[in-house]
Amino acid sequence: MPWSILILLTVVAMEICIGEKSCVIWSSVGSVIQRGRSFQVFCVFKYKCEVSMEDHPRTEQKPSKFNSTTFYFNVSNITMDKTYSCECQGSTLDSCGLDISTGYPPQKPHFISCTYKMNTTQSGDVVCTWDKGRDTILASNSVLWMTTSAGKNSTGPVSCSASATKGTEPLSASFTVPRSVQRISVWVQAENKLASVNSSVINYTLNDIAMPFPPVLGQPTCSSRMCIIKVEQSVRIEYLEIQYKPDQETWKTHQPNSVMQMMSPQSWSISSLEPFRLYHFRARSKFRTGLWSEWSVNTYSWTEEEAPAKELDVWFTQSESDFKSMRVYWKEANISISRGKIIEYGVSINPKLSPTKLSADVSNYSFSHCYDCEVTVWARNSKGSSPPAKIMTRRVTDMRPFECYEGAVYDLHEDSSGSGTRFKAVAISVSAPASGPMFNDTVDGNKVKVTWELPRSQRGGCITMYKLYLENDSSIWKTYSKPAAQKTHIIRELPIGDYYLWMTASNAKGEGPRSRKAKLFIVHQETPLSSLLVCVVGAAILLVLLCLYQSSTVKQRFWELFQCIMLDVVPDPANSKWAKECSQEKGELNLQLQLSSSTETEEEQEPILVDVEELPRPSGYTSALKIIPSQLPHQTSLSHDTEPATLLYPLTSYIKSFSHDSDSSEQTHTSMDTSTTVDYISSHGPGDLDEEDEDEEREEEFVDMDFFPSQNIFMEFGGKLTLDAVKIDCSDFFQNLDI
Repeated sequence: MPWSILILLTVVAMEICIGEKSCVIWSSVGSVIQRGRSFQVFCVFKYKCEVSMEDHPRTEQKPSKFNSTTFYFNVSNITMDKTYSCECQGSTLDSCGLDISTGYPPQKPHFISCTYKMNTTQSGDVVCTWDKGRDTILASNSVLWMTTSAGKNSTGPVSCSASATKGTEPLSASFTVPRSVQRISVWVQAENKLASVNSSVINYTLNDIAMPFPPVLGQPTCSSRMCIIKVEQSVRIEYLEIQYKPDQETWKTHQPNSVMQMMSPQSWSISSLEPFRLYHFRARSKFRTGLWSEWSVNTYSWTEEEAPAKELDVWFTQSESDFKSMRVYWKEANISISRGKIIEYGVSINPKLSPTKLSADVSNYSFSHCYDCEVTVWARNSKGSSPPAKIMTRRVTDMRPFECYEGAVYDLHEDSSGSGTRFKAVAISVSAPASGPMFNDTVDGNKVKVTWELPRSQRGGCITMYKLYLENDSSIWKTYSKPAAQKTHIIRELPIGDYYLWMTASNAKGEGPRSRKAKLFIVHQETPLSSLLVCVVGAAILLVLLCLYQSSTVKQRFWELFQCIMLDVVPDPANSKWAKECSQEKGELNLQLQLSSSTETEEEQEPILVDVEELPRPSGYTSALKIIPSQLPHQTSLSHDTEPATLLYPLTSYIKSFSHDSDSSEQTHTSMDTSTTVDYISSHGPGDLDEEDEDEEREEEFVDMDFFPSQNIFMEFGGKLTLDAVKIDCSDFFQNLDI
């Protein structure tokens, strides 16, 4: 073996023996760190090697290299205790490690409260409590510091350590202070390995915080209505307060005297209690100044029993299964009435049975059928019996067997208040129904509506259910059960075929006999799909029309079309072209009425001659009619007079008059023909006074239809006139329609 290897092994063995480590590890901020801080952990190796550096609990980060022998971890926002280790792989030297403790510095103590508990007349204990704030996680110490002053003399400060606890529970510490001390000053110091903080200094006057120790209560001695309790106090007190309560109720307060001086044991009585109750007692005391003491330890005792105060609540029933017996019931009285533990109950039936004693756990008693008997029931405890509760076993009158009745039960109290409960379906005797229901059936397509009724005399009591049976050619196809209150049922979606239907009724005794059988014929099926399709299509059309009607243009065009197609509106010939010519021509004119080129007959093509008498014009009257054509290439007055044309009719934009020569049969007129003379027809003008009433009625009738004239213009012309064909063209109603 070479010497070099031997020397190396010797050195390694020596290092192992002396426990030498292969590295040194430390933190940049120490081994105790506040949670949330960031720092570095360094590991320095003694020589170059294959480095291994880890943290526990393990993270995914890898160490960074500072130089050939120094490596480090960057730790950010540490939240828990951790351990770091470094190792030189392949080396026999020990690895190095570092434990990091984390936590928080202590918070400033607050909510400091002190009391001076006087256990003797010479001294007492100053007890202070405070809130230490959040848990620091690290080990912490809290110390209470105090200075005292008696007159001009001061002592202190002195300290008293409080035990360190986890969580947020209040801490406390106490000092024994002689009665000669008048004032004290206190503060709290809290510290751990991260920081040390002091609270504010609080000053107290001992008389203001003086508090006696809690009284000591003896075992109460109780009668049925009063308890006597002994109270002991170690120091002289001025005020005493005793509280008491029954079990599971709230405390009531009793103050023996407003001001007193008590030091030796004294007994106090608490009255106005209830019999046979478990009462709890506690007490506290106070000096003339200062604070009330803490409550004493609770003590308790039972008050004695008294005889039951009131009679029992009693009622009776007759058995539905056995008409030869009756049963009396009573309600267990509450503790305020029983006033003790019930030992037994007593029952007597006068005049049939002598008194019978029953155990305390019994609440009813059965006896043979007895009408007009007096039943007496009472309860007994160790102090006596309750007043007797009496009830007469009378019938409920006018009730017949096999009938169904409704009723109600009411509970009445001494103050005349009470409540009731209604019930139905009560019968004193029951038998199965005597017959099946009488029913009517109505077939509608593949549906059958059935209505039924069962006479009261056939019910045998209270009906509980009706059944409908439906039978096809082979067997019973389906049954339907219906409650007693229902009197109709619809059988739906029956397949085509022949059926038989019958019914039964049931009560508490069972199902009655069958009714008559009725034969049903289902010959066709309904087609709900077709009806549904018609409804859907109709709804769609209505929806489209409603949408179109929202347009104001559509509304206007619809109203114009409606007026155009009215059958009872007759165009007035006075508005045709001949009315304008007759003011210039007199004598005989040919009036030709052209109805329709498609339906006219040869007889209708002959001119219709009308004799018109010319009336003399009144003096000063210039023209009986002046028609003012509008929207013409040029305007021409039709009057011989040189006076300006007077507008006798208001212009309107609704009806157009299309006029042409009566002897021109080949000319075709359309609403868009530019060669057509278009006159707007006015609707008002002077006329014969004899027709004024008639014209006013016409105006009122067509008050919203401005295009109908209200005067007769024939009265001002003579001779014979040929009527022009008067047409009302509606083709332009749908021009420029925005749909």
